[in-house]
Amino acid sequence: MTAQAEVFRQSDLINQLVLDRQTLEELGRVETLWMYPPVHRVLGFICKSGFLGNTKSAFKLSQIAAIGASGVLTHAPSEPTEAKKVQQLESLIQHEVWSNEGNQLGKITDYLFELETGKIKAYLFISSGWAGITGEVYELRPADIASFGKKRVLVAESDTDRFTIYQEGISQKLIKAKDSLTQEASEELRSLTQRAETLTEQVTERVRGKLYNLADQAKANAQMLSQKAKEKAQILNEQLGEQLGEQLDDLSAKAETRTFSERAKATSQTLAEEVKERSHSLSKQLGASFQTLTVQAEEIFETVRENSGFEAGSKQEESQAASSDDSLDDDWLDDDWMNDEPSLKTEPILRNEDATAQHHEPDDLDDEPWI
Repeated sequence: MTAQAEVFRQSDLINQLVLDRQTLEELGRVETLWMYPPVHRVLGFICKSGFLGNTKSAFKLSQIAAIGASGVLTHAPSEPTEAKKVQQLESLIQHEVWSNEGNQLGKITDYLFELETGKIKAYLFISSGWAGITGEVYELRPADIASFGKKRVLVAESDTDRFTIYQEGISQKLIKAKDSLTQEASEELRSLTQRAETLTEQVTERVRGKLYNLADQAKANAQMLSQKAKEKAQILNEQLGEQLGEQLDDLSAKAETRTFSERAKATSQTLAEEVKERSHSLSKQLGASFQTLTVQAEEIFETVRENSGFEAGSKQEESQAASSDDSLDDDWLDDDWMNDEPSLKTEPILRNEDATAQHHEPDDLDDEPWI
């Protein structure tokens, strides 16, 4: 037998394949371990074979050559046994663990033993939970067992604080998972923060570069637009200057024309008034001359009639009056007054101009055809 100092778990051997080391023939499978609770030692195991595992054979612990992950190697022949004897073997598996203060702590489900000596190192019990499913697995040393019966073992309440956790339960796993997740989340968050800071710096640099480029482009565009605006403003100023010059010239011409029209109108009114006054004066003078001539003709006619008789005198008077009128007319026309006063032939023309000036005073130069 190969001596091994390894510690095995009882559940790791259950249902393992049993082979003969020399012939490598299959002998059966491990059904249960054969232990002696009063001394807390493993003595061997029971192998089942045949139809439905009805054939039972016992192997001592010393007959085990090796225990592997796939099976158990044995040497020397086994000893046949009966199922009743196997059922009568004592074991603390499935025993409840109680404290001396009446508290149920859990149930024994497994144990650890040394393969060389068979000594049980510790019993494994699951703490009370959801039917022992979610509880933690604790180690119960044989020295901590005060007594045991067919279904229960008794331990001191004061020793419960010293029980070592062999396998964590769901709550412990959840707590550890939570701590692990928290730690991982913190690390991941820290990593993400660093990445975000790095990306932020990169993006900031890129954005800053783009902003600088855009600012330069905007500045160049602004300068170009400013230059174009100046050129456009200069062109517009020139065009407006030309248009304003033309409009000023037109306004000056119109102002001059209106001034000339007003002057001409004032001059024409003055001339018309003067012509009217002269015509009126001439009319008075002519009226006085005609009256004088009429009185003189009547006086001459009376004188002639008295001297030559009425009829002859009348005819002669008429002829004399006619000749007298002609001579007077000629004398009047040859008088110096003709040289000083305007001709009577111009009086109707002057009267017409006076009437035109009085009744047709135009408002604008274009309505005065007489100019």
